[in-house]
Amino acid sequence: MASSDALDTLAQADSVVIPSIPSAPQAVSDPVVDVAEPQPAARPEHGTTASRVEHSHQPPDPTARVWTSEMGTSFTSTGGGDLSITANDNGVEHPGGDDAGEWEDVETDSDADDVALQSGADAAAVAFVERRVLLITNEVSKQAKCGDWATNEKYEDLMDGVEKLLRKSVAPGNPLANRILWEHRLFESERKAFQPPDYATEEVGDCQSSGAAFVLGDAREATDVELCREGVHSQRYLDEMAARTAEAVAKLDPIKARNEVLEEFRGKSLPSAGFALRTESAARAGTASLIDATRAVLNGEFSTAFVLCRPPTHHAVGNEARARNTSPKLMPYGFCHLNGISSAVASARDALGKEHARNDPAGAFGPPQPQGRIAILDVDVHAGNGNEDTWYGEADVLHVNLSEAQIWPGNEHGDPRQVGAKGAELRNLNFPMPSGESDAAYVYVLTQHALPAIRAFQPSLIIVACGFDALDGDPYASMALSPTWFGWLAAELHECAIAPFVFNLEGGYDPDLCCMAAKEALAGLARTVTAASFLQRLKLVSRAGSSAKQYTHRGTEILLPRSSTVDAVLEAVALHADPKSNPGGKKKKKGARGGRGQW
Repeated sequence: MASSDALDTLAQADSVVIPSIPSAPQAVSDPVVDVAEPQPAARPEHGTTASRVEHSHQPPDPTARVWTSEMGTSFTSTGGGDLSITANDNGVEHPGGDDAGEWEDVETDSDADDVALQSGADAAAVAFVERRVLLITNEVSKQAKCGDWATNEKYEDLMDGVEKLLRKSVAPGNPLANRILWEHRLFESERKAFQPPDYATEEVGDCQSSGAAFVLGDAREATDVELCREGVHSQRYLDEMAARTAEAVAKLDPIKARNEVLEEFRGKSLPSAGFALRTESAARAGTASLIDATRAVLNGEFSTAFVLCRPPTHHAVGNEARARNTSPKLMPYGFCHLNGISSAVASARDALGKEHARNDPAGAFGPPQPQGRIAILDVDVHAGNGNEDTWYGEADVLHVNLSEAQIWPGNEHGDPRQVGAKGAELRNLNFPMPSGESDAAYVYVLTQHALPAIRAFQPSLIIVACGFDALDGDPYASMALSPTWFGWLAAELHECAIAPFVFNLEGGYDPDLCCMAAKEALAGLARTVTAASFLQRLKLVSRAGSSAKQYTHRGTEILLPRSSTVDAVLEAVALHADPKSNPGGKKKKKGARGGRGQW
């Protein structure tokens, strides 16, 4: 395995996907699994020269470390785990320049397929970068029927479109085929009707010998133990879901079975959700897929992963004791029936704690950590109230949310003043985006505020709630992202090398647009296009001699979004630092949109 010094040097170079904190001195070759729970089939390692790469879960260096974005906002992380934010009130007038923080990077060829590695990088780090991307889909997702009739039709079309996209991506001769492994999971009852491509294999292990990029996997449902870990879901919540399944079975009309959707339960309307015969099975299968993908990435078997299943997850609050604001109790919400992301966080924290205990049995690195630190980055257009509520009081989980301001599920969710409960301050960072914002605004927020905050937090893993409903043209929102932006996001997370990361599909209601975005994201995940090339395609790179306002990010001059957007973002950052302040200098008006003083 890589030495601690080598890994630390490479991580601070900000150029490869490896842990940013020194790893423990002893290698561990056994995978991170919980023997008390169902285990996914063993997965092969592709293109590796080492059995696995250690991800550090040790306490941070006691010396405080400061990251300053080019726009001047400082994020300070200390050995005690504290995170503080110092906002730059002067905004765009005082960029940090090339000396800001740790954004210096090894120069890369924008036309190259892979991120350049520094000379002297050891074999373990190289092996980690070369590993494949894991993609997981479930056949049962097509029958999730988790919303109203119109939404269910969109979701079915989306799942069909994703399958067509992935079939093309892994076909022999496609350049992506040697960089990804797509596992399509089926229950036994679904295998007879499913028509696999000619190049499908029945065993995951066959992919290693044959070079195939597609495998038929066995679907599984997340167990109650997995769902209730760390109190993410209560047993009462799961019992209520089981009762809805029983009612769907009782009311099933064999003639109309395909269209049967319950929109109320026990005389009460389901809030922004529907329920059908296979909704619970689809939700459990999707959660199990995300748990398995997260552990496969933590084990070093894959460089990253993307789980593309239905229902989405980030609005569900599975524990009624943690529901805040307007989040409903014991009910699905926003087409979300189980909180898969939070269950994957709890599973990863459990695995990281066990690995830490094995790596450091004598306590040489200080007191054992019962759990690891996980960051959730939510780019869905709707605020992720489910993850926010679930972890609002947890200091070792950071939730960063970019959502459209002033839309469902309401201003109570996504409010920048809600930064976390006592003892977990600045573990919940909301960035409400003014309606109509596009690529420039999202790149600015990510590079100058969100990613520096995640880096300062020093997580062992990042889970991205990847909703495609901020795309220009989505019928359920009013933002204007291009599909290419999602490719940039994936490539940027690879190249800034904060921690391993996993994507989970959340919202998105124009199937064609979503498939375009998924295709771009796949290129970024597989590293066939660099972040710099994506920025060129987004037309955000400043031209020589341009008088437009700009900032420097890792050696690239990037155009700033409109000044009102910068003001709104800086206002949110000021509220993170001091939730009781009034940076806009104005009293909030009911129904106000964007701009200074909206909060």
